[in-house]
Amino acid sequence: MTSESKIMTLSPSKSAFKGHDFNSEETQILAALSICILFFGVGVPVWWKTTNVYRADLPYHEISKLHGERQMTVQIFVDVINENTPVNCNTFTKNLNHLLNDENMNQTSVGVVYKVTCHDERETAKVNKVNHIYIIFTNNDERGYGLRLTTKREVICSISDEKSGDSEVLELVQSTLTSLIRDVMVRESILKELVSNIHQERKDFSHDQEMMKMIQGNLKFDILFSLLCPEPNVQVAEWNIEEADDLYLKAMLEKVEPVFDFNVGSQTLYYTLIPYAPKVKKDNSNNVEYHYLTHNQLSLVINPIEGRLGSQVSADPTLNFVVYVTEKKFQPLYIQKNDKNLSQSNTFLIPRWGALMFYNMNDTFDVEGNSYKKGIVDTNTIMKPFLNHLRALMGIQNPKPHLSKLNVMLHQLNYDGIADWELDYLIRLRTLERIASATHTLNSLYDLLSKISNIVINDNIAEEVYKATETAAKAKALLATGDLSEALNISKISFKSSETAFFDPTLLELLYFPEDQKFAIYVPLFLPISLPVFVSLVYTIRRLKNAKKSKTD
Repeated sequence: MTSESKIMTLSPSKSAFKGHDFNSEETQILAALSICILFFGVGVPVWWKTTNVYRADLPYHEISKLHGERQMTVQIFVDVINENTPVNCNTFTKNLNHLLNDENMNQTSVGVVYKVTCHDERETAKVNKVNHIYIIFTNNDERGYGLRLTTKREVICSISDEKSGDSEVLELVQSTLTSLIRDVMVRESILKELVSNIHQERKDFSHDQEMMKMIQGNLKFDILFSLLCPEPNVQVAEWNIEEADDLYLKAMLEKVEPVFDFNVGSQTLYYTLIPYAPKVKKDNSNNVEYHYLTHNQLSLVINPIEGRLGSQVSADPTLNFVVYVTEKKFQPLYIQKNDKNLSQSNTFLIPRWGALMFYNMNDTFDVEGNSYKKGIVDTNTIMKPFLNHLRALMGIQNPKPHLSKLNVMLHQLNYDGIADWELDYLIRLRTLERIASATHTLNSLYDLLSKISNIVINDNIAEEVYKATETAAKAKALLATGDLSEALNISKISFKSSETAFFDPTLLELLYFPEDQKFAIYVPLFLPISLPVFVSLVYTIRRLKNAKKSKTD
């Protein structure tokens, strides 16, 4: 058999349809029903499945509960230690506990609870635990008493035997300790104001300037030290920033490592000019005494150089500390403060950005065989004000003005620049900030996804949302029990997961695709197809009804 004959045998013969009436009513009804079944049974489900927006399940109830119960409680342990003084430790502890917790009964955004206990041995204070404040009574041979705040977590209360039994003196000590703990060491007001600000419920604006300086609660930052030499053909500056980093900065960054992860870098830029016009101060002989910049002029010096500073490629925010070598024609150049006095450090702080110093290169030496002069930047001069500015950027303020009002002495800080009790405050501040930010972000995401149904919710986003919700609730519980270190670690996870979920790029794919645009696309497509199908279906149903009616007749 040939290949042609095989093909012929497989082809349908005309005799198969011989005698079949394609125009019959039965055939037309079957054809119409087949088209309708194919259209509604196959076409519509396939279209619905292929165009449906995937939305993974999210813990909406838990997010709503977390936001509804957004008030947080912080527990702090206060240990009163009596070292061979006639002070009644139990009575003193009871009165101090009443003073510290009296105004915390009505919680606002943050409620601070103090657990005050009495101890008889100094060994308790040697442990120096996180989230503990140690009040140590020591005997004073002199007639009187005094309070001294150490760089650890200790408040030394030195009191004589004569004064230790005086009720008025003890009441004054209790009142001073209450203000010291609440306003200086813990700083309740700024904790409450920060959390209220995140939830947009702030009523107290007394810390506005301080909060504007503080960096946001990101986990990682870059610190970039930049030396700007605008006239390298006239004077060249050099510095040993690596040695300064080891001497001044390294200890501080290691201490705050649980809170922030800093990466330090440095650079030297040449021919980077700041287009400023300083004012001139002349003496009685009309000779130029010095040049100076006013406070209003300082706001104009950053923009021209900011584009040159970003030489590092990093996704993390950067804190810039700039040393600008003053041009020779303007030396010496100083910064004039608002009170008309000259700044001793010659630096100024840019909120959430960094700091800039105008450096007058006084000590220079000739370079043999060259026309320019070389100078060495004194890192001791630049690092001390920069460390103070870094403290302010992190959220730690100088406690000396508050302590002087309370007549409390302060031990001098070492090169690490941060006391242990300041570290505890920083941990509380940033833990509360990250929990509040995560809660606010999750609630914003909840509102967004509830209102816009076109946004795709992938499984990885749902996983991050679940993680952020669970860890935020866990961190709040740890704060309430006083486990500050673990609460900080858990709050980092919650903050990172909430930010990852909210800023996931897949959430924006169908965000701006309104419902009216869907109709504009689908109506021209489905109307020409569905209209004949509906008409034939209605016609078929009528014919079937008529056929059934004729049989009954």
